[in-house]
Amino acid sequence: MPFIGLLNNDLHYITFIYIYVLIRAIVYIVKDNCIRLANKNKGSFLIEDSPIRANKTWIKDVMRVVQLLQNYNDDIKEIMYIVGNDMVEIPRMLEQGKWR
Repeated sequence: MPFIGLLNNDLHYITFIYIYVLIRAIVYIVKDNCIRLANKNKGSFLIEDSPIRANKTWIKDVMRVVQLLQNYNDDIKEIMYIVGNDMVEIPRMLEQGKWR
């Protein structure tokens, strides 16, 4: 057994690292799914034809919010995506501010 010689603090540290890596992997997958959905919806009312990139992610109202950024007429446009209940959702234009 490789963990016999480890102190209790070392086990806590290893658990912390494991959870951190797991959360980072989940965030990467969530961002990737949002970018994929945004690329499918390019040219719609909310999403222009310019390139899209994922910026930040946070949790609000038990849902993960992903902020996508898009260059738009010498400005940067924010598009919020909501991930929860095994779905990725694009809120309507008037609901975008609720998730900031």
